[in-house]
Amino acid sequence: SMQIIPGQRQSGGANLSVKKDPLIGKKAPDFESVLLDGNKFKLSEEKGKVVVLDFWATWCGPCVKALPELIEKTSQFDKKDVAFIAVNQGESRKMISTFLKKKKLQELTVVMDRKQSIGRDYEVQGIPKTVIIDQEGIIHHVEVGFAQKTGARIKAEITKLLKK
Repeated sequence: SMQIIPGQRQSGGANLSVKKDPLIGKKAPDFESVLLDGNKFKLSEEKGKVVVLDFWATWCGPCVKALPELIEKTSQFDKKDVAFIAVNQGESRKMISTFLKKKKLQELTVVMDRKQSIGRDYEVQGIPKTVIIDQEGIIHHVEVGFAQKTGARIKAEITKLLKK
């Protein structure tokens, strides 16, 4: 369960009905991993962009619902400004590839987190967990689960950061 930490700075116009995640306002833990396509990925190399990390797995119903919506919302921004990275929790390359092919989501950038160490660094307990990191590498917004308004909220948070 999450709780609001007293004395922590609320980001401007935050929706107070959303419990504040303890990660918000902290430096995003850097990580290096391998992408589904075999290339290397290092979070710190994305500095200067808004990065949306989505922790997910193919067996997770809400994750599967969230992906197309998150892809759609994040792809409305220029790739040089916004990166959408799907961090898969613990599954094999073959499993993920088969899933993406079936769902026609092959353009998705997937970071492999086989040992779920990235997930641990981001305190992932439930998935999907979507984390928005600002251009300076600070965690700006965290969303756990997927609801009707999730995509719209993610888009609004990105828009806010790009206006900064």
